[in-house]
Amino acid sequence: MHRLRARGGGTLTRRVPILVGGLAALFACAPQPPPGAEWRDRGAAVVAPFKQQLVKELTAALEQGGPERAIDVCRVRAPEIAREAGSESVEVGRTSHRLGNPANAPRKWVEPLLSEYVADPAQKEPRTVWLDSGDVGYVEPIFTAPLCLTCHGDALAPAVEARIRERYPADQATGFQQGELRGLFWVELAAQPGEAQP
Repeated sequence: MHRLRARGGGTLTRRVPILVGGLAALFACAPQPPPGAEWRDRGAAVVAPFKQQLVKELTAALEQGGPERAIDVCRVRAPEIAREAGSESVEVGRTSHRLGNPANAPRKWVEPLLSEYVADPAQKEPRTVWLDSGDVGYVEPIFTAPLCLTCHGDALAPAVEARIRERYPADQATGFQQGELRGLFWVELAAQPGEAQP
């Protein structure tokens, strides 16, 4: 069979697989679009009851036992509420760029997103990303509300400051202003067959 000669002496039959392989690698490296609106809705639906229950219990603690009681609720109940909001296919948590509890350190996939929110305080929308596992990660910014300032503001009562130092010796989660980024809620959502990253 006659083979066409390509410039440089190689044959087209040799060059075509190389060309096809190069194009495949190029498309594989192209950034994939983020998960769509349905994933954002799923993430928001998981975070909503977590937020509501946490605010409810913190408000009750402040009213009934003062800031010291609220600190204990945040330390003990918040992780329990997060577990209650999750399931076998969903994991939920909180994190921050200025941690109170080291156990809330950001997961690897959350770190770059957290940095982007810190760098651009005007960015207020939740985001979704594909995880290496093929599942979906969801993050939603937490902004400092008036309720939060009792324990996370820049003018803490001495008793509150003492309790924070007792419970969180390495605490960095004070000095916030109302409306300032406090951190992120994050959710890991398991993708079902047919829903994984394209």
